[in-house]
Amino acid sequence: MKSRPKILPIILALSALAFLLSNCHSNQAVFTARPPRTIPLDSVKDDAKSSRLPDPVDFTVEFIVPGHDSCQIRVELRNSGTRLERVLFEGPLAPGKQTIRWPRVTDKGSYLRYGHYYYQFDICGKITTRSFVFRPQFRDPSLKP
Repeated sequence: MKSRPKILPIILALSALAFLLSNCHSNQAVFTARPPRTIPLDSVKDDAKSSRLPDPVDFTVEFIVPGHDSCQIRVELRNSGTRLERVLFEGPLAPGKQTIRWPRVTDKGSYLRYGHYYYQFDICGKITTRSFVFRPQFRDPSLKP
């Protein structure tokens, strides 16, 4: 019989908690239709299309070749599913900071679509990757042209 008085406060606390949880969202309003329009649609100017910048014609990727001697380099562009989109460069390069400029075209000849890609660098036998996100760019409305 002594175990019942210990269980009773626990049962009461759990039932009070269940009651509070079941009633905490009951006072929220439910909307079944859109609110009425306060201004006509013609008065709303859509600057989203006019503020979009044109897509770049080509891209630039920079990386560093370590060491004192030139070595074999391979730079690839892969999509997020690891499929090869384009080999950007393959051959020997001198040590130091290198820049590769490449057109926005895949190996198959189609334009690169918006999405998440990554560069895969094979520099002197060491493989590294770097993320590349291609998305539409928009003008900052706070800046004046």
